[in-house]
Amino acid sequence: MSLTAVESRGVWVVTVVHSHLLVAEVVGLWLGRSPRLSCQRPVADLSSLPGGAQAYDGLVVDQRAFDAQGAHLLARDRAAVLVVLGDDTSRDPAGDCVRSLRGGARAWVSPDAAPDSLVDALLTALGGGVWLPPHLAGAVVERLLEGERQRPRLDALTARELEVLRHLLAGHSTSRTAELMFVSANTVRSHRNRLFTKLDVHTALEAVAVARAAGLTI
Repeated sequence: MSLTAVESRGVWVVTVVHSHLLVAEVVGLWLGRSPRLSCQRPVADLSSLPGGAQAYDGLVVDQRAFDAQGAHLLARDRAAVLVVLGDDTSRDPAGDCVRSLRGGARAWVSPDAAPDSLVDALLTALGGGVWLPPHLAGAVVERLLEGERQRPRLDALTARELEVLRHLLAGHSTSRTAELMFVSANTVRSHRNRLFTKLDVHTALEAVAVARAAGLTI
């Protein structure tokens, strides 16, 4: 479901990250068939991506990689437009979609979707829109609205918790955060767990999404 129209533009440079390299290569070949897209060499790990957001306009990432490293990716490549390809073993695709959107993705595509749907999703996201699977759109929007109604404000956080949140925004690891704050890693984890509870989130990716939505800066 396209929420805004795709803007007219030339060729977008994109790449694909999937834990199964063969899947990444197949997806990349299909995307490359579109005259609107130029697909770089797909990779199996986010660490293998070319450096800097200037290297590509859009990125298709599998759900597991996005959940594990999406916050660091967004901190590094702020201009990148992200599309998440769902996990075919998941029991809650609507929840995966909501988590991905809160984490900064512009589109979420079911793993069993037709290849043309992935192309549509990517072009919509690159054009500034949001794309959702039609069969999940109602459930996803309802969950997003319910989450926003219940989401507390950042002023519930202490100064130290806000500091930890800013380090999450910057993509810093626990050890690096501890070093910069002159505290132990366990102290950082304690602050992080408390801010997760106050923000009603479960992952660093969701915490970063809440911080961005509230206008928090590094």
